[in-house]
Amino acid sequence: MKSLFKLFEKMGHKDTFDSQLDEAPRNLPFIRQCTKEYSGWIVVAFVISLLGGILQIVTFDFLGELVDWLDTASENTKINEKGAELALIAIAIAVVIPTITLFKNLVFQQLLGPNLQKNTLIKLYRTLIASPASYHEEDDPGSTAIVIVDTSEAIIDVVLQFCGFAGFLLAFLGALLFYVGNISGWLTLPFIIWTGLFLAMLIGQWIPKAKTTNRLEAQSCAEITGKFTERFARIRTVKMLSSNEYEQQFAEKWATRHRRVVAKEYRVFSNFASVVGLLNGILIVGTGALCLQLWINHSLSIGEFSMVLALVYRVISLSEWCQDEFDAFFVSWGQVTVGREVVNEFLEDIEPLEDEGNFHVSRGKITFKNVEFAYENKAPLFTDFCLKIKPGEKVGIIGPSGAGKSSLLNMLCGIDEIESGAIYIDGKNIEDYPTDKVCNEISFLNQDIGLFNQSIYENVAFGLNDVSKESVRQALKKANALEFVENYCDARGRKGLAAFIGENGGQLSGGQRQRLALARAILRDKHILLLDEATSALDPALKAEFIRSLKTLMKGKTVISIAHSYDVIAMMDRIIEIQDGKIVKDMKPEEFADLAAISTLK
Repeated sequence: MKSLFKLFEKMGHKDTFDSQLDEAPRNLPFIRQCTKEYSGWIVVAFVISLLGGILQIVTFDFLGELVDWLDTASENTKINEKGAELALIAIAIAVVIPTITLFKNLVFQQLLGPNLQKNTLIKLYRTLIASPASYHEEDDPGSTAIVIVDTSEAIIDVVLQFCGFAGFLLAFLGALLFYVGNISGWLTLPFIIWTGLFLAMLIGQWIPKAKTTNRLEAQSCAEITGKFTERFARIRTVKMLSSNEYEQQFAEKWATRHRRVVAKEYRVFSNFASVVGLLNGILIVGTGALCLQLWINHSLSIGEFSMVLALVYRVISLSEWCQDEFDAFFVSWGQVTVGREVVNEFLEDIEPLEDEGNFHVSRGKITFKNVEFAYENKAPLFTDFCLKIKPGEKVGIIGPSGAGKSSLLNMLCGIDEIESGAIYIDGKNIEDYPTDKVCNEISFLNQDIGLFNQSIYENVAFGLNDVSKESVRQALKKANALEFVENYCDARGRKGLAAFIGENGGQLSGGQRQRLALARAILRDKHILLLDEATSALDPALKAEFIRSLKTLMKGKTVISIAHSYDVIAMMDRIIEIQDGKIVKDMKPEEFADLAAISTLK
């Protein structure tokens, strides 16, 4: 059985597919984008469910005929007359139906389930991670991550639930009406009336309300998850500054908001269940009375009487099952709506770039030409800003806090989008290329080191494919970090390159984190190197060692460095002072007379 599971799991695996999503005005086009590689198997899943619904009615038909035969045949002729037919029914019930059920489970659970989720996760992550950093900085990162995971699960649930209950229900009701219609046309009336009222209430009342409440519930879940995730991600700050009473109030505030949303959602479900219960009672009484009248008029046999009533109770049990399925379906539908809205929000202002070929830096010439930039809803930070940096030139940037030093580096990488003007690297306008292509040609070393709760190897080699462990070791050695890495062991006993370092490198000292960041820059070995407060976390002893490694890294590269330390500024060819987004001084390091003032330029 295990090999059969693996076979179907492998059948659904796809190595290559279109991972970029486009804006979708409604949920169905959005779901179609996420699942288009599996459209054929989704049709197969729907057909299997149709077959399951038909087989249930056929089974009831067999049982009805069996009751009539038992009621009329003598004991001596029962087995002789019906032996072959009974054997056929037994084979159908014991072999055919379980085989179809097994095939259905293999398609639903092994082929579609895990593979659909994997592909959808990749598509959602790929689309959202490609959007500008400013979009993500305005939201809780935990909320976006939860939306990606929950939406991928919700899309699977919507597809499989629809194929499962919609296909089965459609076939079951169709076969039921055909079966009871052959007995008596009058018997179809209660089922037709019940189905009409059920669908009218479902489509006219329940679905619109469920869509709204479930979307709000999904938004509330993402919001509260993001808030709680942020709390645990900053657990040390919480422990140092907060108290149990304060955190209790925080939890009560967000849990109370969530409760109000959930209560509205459950009211819709309860109202629907109450009305369906009333419809079911009417169906039992109406069908029972009609069957009794037909039996009195000799238009209905005992077997048919019993089977019609059995079908009534089957319809009632299906209606209860449908309520649960509809509840789950529209909870998932609401999450799909939230996911689609998030994707659309990130995509609506992004214009797709034409393929301009590979972005490759061979010299490192940088030009800012008449650049204008402002953060959203704020005054312009740069106006008509111009700066030229020669290949291999090393430029130090100084200036007061808020002058735009870090923004300058972010604009060069394409992380912050300029409003007008142009930025050129080796004569190529960076706006003509995706941000990741530009950033892949730049080494970056800053005070916000950006380490992940992964192994040391994965952190140093982050963003690079197929990097050997020996290459990572050599980079660590050049960064004077190899010794501490080889002796480092995490809480689970993993050592060296395999050891995990905690969220943002929380298990390491500031100096150790900085040396890992330096090793990362050494490993990338790009023609352009950007430094932003690269020595801020180092004590004097480590700083001298770090500076020596940095000098080696800077050889032959174009360097832009933001620094308050004269040790770093002294290595530059030019010093540029920026105030209010403008260059106020452009000088040699030795021309900067008041060196003591450097420490005040924050």
